[in-house]
Amino acid sequence: MSNHDTKHKGLAKKAIMAFLGLFFLAAMLQWSWNSFVVEVLGFQQINFKNALAIEFLLLSMTGVFAMAWRFLLTGHNLTAEK
Repeated sequence: MSNHDTKHKGLAKKAIMAFLGLFFLAAMLQWSWNSFVVEVLGFQQINFKNALAIEFLLLSMTGVFAMAWRFLLTGHNLTAEK
């Protein structure tokens, strides 16, 4: 019998899937930007690094808005002293 902790195997699998998902979505963002926005709207093409940066920016903005919404719903007052 193995004495290894199997609890972390699922965590590693989720992390790998998250990274693969991020890279896949960045590739799709780059492809859709370069095939639609460049031809229709006349903007410049982006490379993979720019697509990844746009994706991280959108994810961070979504996280900030979600946290702010949660604070508003729960009634937390960040400026009040305890």
